[in-house]
Amino acid sequence: MIDWNRNGKIDPVDIGISIAIASQDSFDSLDLMGYLFPLVQEIDPDRNVKGQIRQYMPHVLYEKRNTGKLHKYGAGPFCRFSMSKRWRGVSGVYAICDTQQLLYIGQCVDFAKRFNAGYGIISPRNCYEGGQLTNCKINAMILRKYLAGEHVYLYFYKTSDYDRVERILISKFQPPYNGRE
Repeated sequence: MIDWNRNGKIDPVDIGISIAIASQDSFDSLDLMGYLFPLVQEIDPDRNVKGQIRQYMPHVLYEKRNTGKLHKYGAGPFCRFSMSKRWRGVSGVYAICDTQQLLYIGQCVDFAKRFNAGYGIISPRNCYEGGQLTNCKINAMILRKYLAGEHVYLYFYKTSDYDRVERILISKFQPPYNGRE
């Protein structure tokens, strides 16, 4: 049994999520408080011809690197990944999980844009103060998981009420990567 909400004990929330996952042959969906999140895909970082994950340090390409200051997640390294463009313009709440726990919950107006241009490719500017800390934090976490031999999965709940649903789920589960910056 997994302590999904990380409160130090196995409670009904943990049992419900564990049962929902255990009752499936694969990780094809995730039930979070009655919100059904179908699996979108395993997040699969780009690899070279030898099968090694390509790692990037985009902060060195920033033209103002001599005058700017890296934020705490900006040094990288980072990876690149993408998802199908068929999710373009679709709003909702997404969940990022490994095989053991719920890692992060987020919301988006455009799911494909959020992942492909946000998390999937880290721009040099986002590595510096004033840039997108969360993009860097999530991308680096995904890279670390894969370098450790783990896998990361992306789930999505389509809704126009994404702000409320995200807030409820973060409050209930307190995923480790949803912490304050």
